[in-house]
Amino acid sequence: MLLDKAEITIKCPKCQRETKKTLGWLKANSRMSCDRCGAEIGFDKSGFTGPMKRIEDGLKRLGR
Repeated sequence: MLLDKAEITIKCPKCQRETKKTLGWLKANSRMSCDRCGAEIGFDKSGFTGPMKRIEDGLKRLGR
């Protein structure tokens, strides 16, 4: 999809280390471990898929 390569920053709630991940990575994963402290970070993606699809559909329409 169009936005899969866009990067976001995820901050560890335990040590505050910031890690960059792509939206494509986030869509494919529901957890990660912090590289610094090893804390498990879970993602609630329940409200993620619908809005991302609408944004991508709108971008496609603009590109025509």
